[in-house]
Amino acid sequence: MTLTSGKYCEQFYADKQSDGSWMLGLDNNYPYPTWNEICGRAAVPARQNTDAGGDLGRFTSEIRLLDNDAYFVQTGFEYCDIKSVCNIA
Repeated sequence: MTLTSGKYCEQFYADKQSDGSWMLGLDNNYPYPTWNEICGRAAVPARQNTDAGGDLGRFTSEIRLLDNDAYFVQTGFEYCDIKSVCNIA
């Protein structure tokens, strides 16, 4: 899906829990979601973002993924129901 602006997304933030896992919370600096938004985005701490990006870069090199190769990403949230709490550790 192509977006012209992130303003059409629901806004979240990442919050590290005491057990080391991360939870997404609603960002109160933006309007409450209608749950008809076509995407979601979140502010992610720089360290977590850097670590994840490094892992992704190493992975794509290891499997020899080339420019324009198709691939599928599983986030762990595929079966998460928005009416419940989904905690991916």
